[in-house]
Amino acid sequence: MGETPGWVDPGLPPEPTQPAPTGPAAPPTAPPAGQWGPLPPPAAPPPAGQWGPLPPPAAPPPPPGQYAAPGQYPGQYPGQYAAPGQYPGQYPGQYPGQYPGQYAGQPQQPWGWSPRTPDFKPGIVALRPLSVGEILDGGFATIRRHPRIAFGYAALFAAVLELARLLTGVLMRNVSGSLGSFYSTTRDNAIGQPQFRVNGAGTASTIVEYVLGGVFEVLLAGIVTVVVAKAILGQPISGSQVVAAVRARPWRLLAVGLVAGLGPFAPGLVVALLAVAAAAVGGGAALAVVLVIGIPAGIATAMLLWGKLALAVPSFMLERLGARAAIARSWRLVHGAFWRVWGLRALVSLIVGVAGGVINLIFLAISGALGSFSAISHDQQQPIGALLVLALGGAVVWTLTQPLLASALTLIYVDRRMRAEGLDIQLTRAAQAASPATAGRF
Repeated sequence: MGETPGWVDPGLPPEPTQPAPTGPAAPPTAPPAGQWGPLPPPAAPPPAGQWGPLPPPAAPPPPPGQYAAPGQYPGQYPGQYAAPGQYPGQYPGQYPGQYPGQYAGQPQQPWGWSPRTPDFKPGIVALRPLSVGEILDGGFATIRRHPRIAFGYAALFAAVLELARLLTGVLMRNVSGSLGSFYSTTRDNAIGQPQFRVNGAGTASTIVEYVLGGVFEVLLAGIVTVVVAKAILGQPISGSQVVAAVRARPWRLLAVGLVAGLGPFAPGLVVALLAVAAAAVGGGAALAVVLVIGIPAGIATAMLLWGKLALAVPSFMLERLGARAAIARSWRLVHGAFWRVWGLRALVSLIVGVAGGVINLIFLAISGALGSFSAISHDQQQPIGALLVLALGGAVVWTLTQPLLASALTLIYVDRRMRAEGLDIQLTRAAQAASPATAGRF
């Protein structure tokens, strides 16, 4: 991102200064037609003792009950009968000569009106503070213009994740358990219903899914952040450039992403540990006190961290900061607009979650048609084909939703810097300075 000025330095570069002219000053020239010119000189009064020529006698009024023809009695009925252009200066704002800078026929604008400059949009969004709809549309526009990079890497990560789960089941000789079959296959309870339990293969598969999935989610967020940054300026980018940007500092990226992703869950873990310790030491009373105080405090702290750490990965990738500096940078950027950032992230997560749930229902229906529902109701082992369909559905949902989440967070970061630091001015200069042959290509 070194060739993209404005991402690194939060301050604005100084305006270029023009050298002072050394030659003689050029005589002033008349302004072009349609522009304001200098004020006209005031009319000279007549010499003392002279009154000037007498005005022509006024025409007699029309007979009662008749109307005068237009232009027949100029000056008698202001604004009604005078021919246009015949008496300049008589009608304010209509004829030249009375108000300098106003011309005949020029429309008068209301007070406070100013012409709006069209938005400069070299890429996926206009270079100005963004609305909620523009952030959502910008995320989809990034995916549409760079589908190979966004969906390609997401599909690769999702495939590796599902293969790792399958390999876990093969190594533990329980493929169905590693793919999600957690219930027992014997009626060993008094009621005669299948008992649900978590087997060893399922536990190991879940651990692999969350750990490896978290790593892949952070790497994909770094990739999509670089793509969005280029797409905002309308500049092309290749897969090799994206990989080079992520490979430059992969371990620090993982550290920043894991802190930002797991940080909001830390208060819940602390409350759970305190509850276990209180129950072991102080009994029910101590446990009640910890739960009454700890649960609200944990929820509030988790919400705070979820909003404050939202912009850590974009800050790390686009400003080339260290891990600690990127986390601190996200904390400072969110300050003053916490609820806007928190609400935007929650809205995007809700929309993406609902869309992913709808897609997942389709694969769940296909899996049920293959026998997984009947297997549960009749206490039989779920077919491997049905479990593979569920695993495929999870991979498809992950592929479609994770790039949208990462691109939306990057656009929230850009919007926040536009509002707080004037980043739109820097990006406008960078886009205008780019080659016309390069700008606009994707």
